[in-house]
Amino acid sequence: MSEMQEKKRKELNLYLMLKTLLRRGKWLLISLLIGAVIGGALGFFITFNKKIYGAEIQFQVYQVNVEQTPNTNNTTTTTKPNAYKRFDEATMSDLLSFLNARSFVERLYCDEYGVPIVKDAYANDLKVAIETATAQKKALREKEVAVKLLEKEVEKEKSITEMKKELYTIEDETFEAMTVAYEIAVTAGTVTPEQETEYKAQKETYLNAYNAYTVQQKKQAQVQEQLAVLKAETSTARTQANESVAKALALWRAEEDYKTLFSKIEKADIEFTRPIGDDSLAFITANVGVKKDFDFAKELVGLIEEKLPAYVKECVGDGAFCQALPYDEVGRTNKEDIISNTVKYAILGGVLGLLVACIVLGVKDREQFFVCAENND
Repeated sequence: MSEMQEKKRKELNLYLMLKTLLRRGKWLLISLLIGAVIGGALGFFITFNKKIYGAEIQFQVYQVNVEQTPNTNNTTTTTKPNAYKRFDEATMSDLLSFLNARSFVERLYCDEYGVPIVKDAYANDLKVAIETATAQKKALREKEVAVKLLEKEVEKEKSITEMKKELYTIEDETFEAMTVAYEIAVTAGTVTPEQETEYKAQKETYLNAYNAYTVQQKKQAQVQEQLAVLKAETSTARTQANESVAKALALWRAEEDYKTLFSKIEKADIEFTRPIGDDSLAFITANVGVKKDFDFAKELVGLIEEKLPAYVKECVGDGAFCQALPYDEVGRTNKEDIISNTVKYAILGGVLGLLVACIVLGVKDREQFFVCAENND
């Protein structure tokens, strides 16, 4: 067989194959449509049944510059905040690294001390651990408040000590100068009754200033010693409280209630954004999604709205300002995915149906292709 005949034979075979497939065109079209319908329906029901409820909450955040000015009583008073600056990148990076962690979601279901909120369904050992941790945290907070008050008391006593030291120093210098003049007069025998009286009065003033200074020094030392003891007690109490909280959290994480909590959460993403061209504004955006549980989604969104500003203030300090902006009500967040996923699955199903039809028809008509080819030889 010449090359020309071989080429002609291949072209004829291809033509016969295409002709056969075209005769089966209606079956290919039907397979395409059936695959698209089945795929689209599958995509629709998969997405429709995967209900995600949630909301997106945006918080406006600042650091507040607070000015302090002296008043007539030689103390400081805080003026009304009149200037703001945005959070710096380092602060926001540290804050968001925690806010996006699992521990932040845990904090939403803990009390102000970071201890899980006790429920009747919990095991007895968990209840005891929670009660112990809560009690120790409360006691720790009381000690921390006492430490701050005592620190202020120490500063106050230091100020008083400095003031009495200055008075004593002045009286000491005055009495020393008067003593020199008095001794000269005594040696010369020229001491007058007035000079004698003035000298005794100055000596008494000096001794009173000296005694007041030494008494104040002892008082300051006592207060400082009390502060040192209280700080040591607070440090011990903090260690014990943190260990108790860790124990309570470990027991809580083993509870079915805890596992169910996290199994429902589809997403709880928090990110930091800043409008382009406006460095004075900064935002924290919380995007919440919960699987098939509208009430739980509403509860989670409410907890974030309530607790995130307080936590930002706790992390950054009293100068933090964080306020939730108006946001859409909690609702289904994946409605748009229904159409897109239905189309995707329909296309995939149609291609798969067409491919299956081509394979089936090809196998069925294989013998006919070869018979036709042999006949044309």
